[in-house]
Amino acid sequence: MALKQALTYNPHDFTAHFHLAAAYSELGREKEARAEAAGILRISPNFSLEVFSRTTPQKDPAIAERTLEALRKAGLK
Repeated sequence: MALKQALTYNPHDFTAHFHLAAAYSELGREKEARAEAAGILRISPNFSLEVFSRTTPQKDPAIAERTLEALRKAGLK
């Protein structure tokens, strides 16, 4: 997986952790999703889904909500 490979080069790649957390959550791979969520919080300890949803534009509200729900399942708040 390209995102995992990106993390081998840069373990502090927020975007890779973010997308992996959402993807693993959607796939039902809870352990991996939570590990990636922990990676997000290591990089950005004050990360908040509320702030993220207000500051990150997403044209399709359904995709935005699906991503947020996946990240909630991964343990982010």
